[in-house]
Formats: sequence, structure tokens, C-alpha cells
Amino acid sequence: MKKDGISRRDFMRTTSVAAAGTLAGALAGDGQAATKKDTSKIINYNEKMHKAGKVRHLGMSSHRRPWIEHILDKYPEFEMVIFPCSAKTKEKGTTPLADNVQEVNPGHGSDQTQSIFKTVLERNVGVVTIKPFFGGSLFESCGKVKFPVMGVGSKTENDMARLTIQCILVNKAITAAVPGLSTPYEVENAARASYTRTLGQSAADHQWLMEITDRQWANLPADYEWLRDWEVV
Repeated sequence: MKKDGISRRDFMRTTSVAAAGTLAGALAGDGQAATKKDTSKIINYNEKMHKAGKVRHLGMSSHRRPWIEHILDKYPEFEMVIFPCSAKTKEKGTTPLADNVQEVNPGHGSDQTQSIFKTVLERNVGVVTIKPFFGGSLFESCGKVKFPVMGVGSKTENDMARLTIQCILVNKAITAAVPGLSTPYEVENAARASYTRTLGQSAADHQWLMEITDRQWANLPADYEWLRDWEVV
């Protein structure tokens, strides 16, 4: 806080202290003690800052589903979690079965018997989602034009962005979505998605969005394959 030149935060967002790709790796052997020690330090620091009136709430951010599950299960001090969510993400309904491909995800050590969305609602934990556009690879212009990915003149891609954000925000477990935005037009488009989400989507719009989303999801770049662990949440 001193480095940032601020004296008060509404939320203190901490990132995952788990260095390994799986919960088993993050919590095994000496790593287990180090992880618990680091998490305790975070909680103790937050309590100190909270009592001093400098931090109101504590949150945890991670791309690793097993770590988010672990935080929700073991540390009620965290009042908010931040994790990936897209138009492909759906709330878990039933226990995965061998022949139920819609409920089985690749998993990276995650507990597939649990629903994170159900857990956060039961425990009144806020959810902020990230990576709604697969790191930009949802859009065909990704890698073909200079950043920003979505051109101001691309109605197709801005419609995709707006409908994607709407799909995410209709989930009652989600407090907010944080897409990557780099132009005033993209900000306006995202805001429009927020205040029109209660109107729903036409069947044609939804079908169009999901056809493109399914196609791009099937061709995720290798460095974004881990997003598949966030398909059934």
C-alpha cells in the first residue's frame, strides 16, 4: 500500500501462493507448510489492516481451480474469490459419470464432486470472474491485428464480447466480470452488456454466440488449455 501511495483499500486481492499446477503439488511435503504459512501471513496482515481501517475485505485470485476450492473449504476469512469464467462455463448439476461428457472436465487436481458456484452462494462469498474471451482467442482477429484485439469498427467481435459478458453476468453467484478492455468503445460495450443482462438474449443471438464459442473453445491455444478446468463449475 505504501508503494502504491494509497492509505486505504476496499479489497485486498491476493494472488495464488500455490506455485505448482495441482493442489497435490502445491500442498505436498515442505510445500504444504510453506503454503499454509504464507496463507496465514496474508490473513494476519489483513486482520491488522482491517482493524486499522485500511482494508475492508480480503480476496484471493487464482487460475488454479484446486486452490480456489481449497481456500473456500479451509479459510472463511476470504470474502471474495477471482477465477476464470466464460460463456462455456456452466454450473455443476450432477456428479460426473463416465458417460456424462457434459459433466466431466479434464481436471488438474480439482474436486469434480463439488460446485464452486453453489459453495460461494451458501457461504456468501463474492465472485469476480476473469478470462471471458479465452485470453483473446475467442476472436478470430486474435494474433492477426495489433492489440487491442477487438477493433472499434468490428461489430461482429463487439457483439460477441457483449453477449459473452451477458452470459456470465446472469449467473446469480457472480458479483462482477472483469474483461480485458483497452479502448473507450470496449468499456461502453461492456457496460451495455451489464445493464441489459436482465433483458436476456434472443434464441438467435444465443445460438450464434455459442456456435462461435464452441468452435474457438475446441481450438484453444496450448497455453490456455487449462481453461477447460473451468467449464463445469
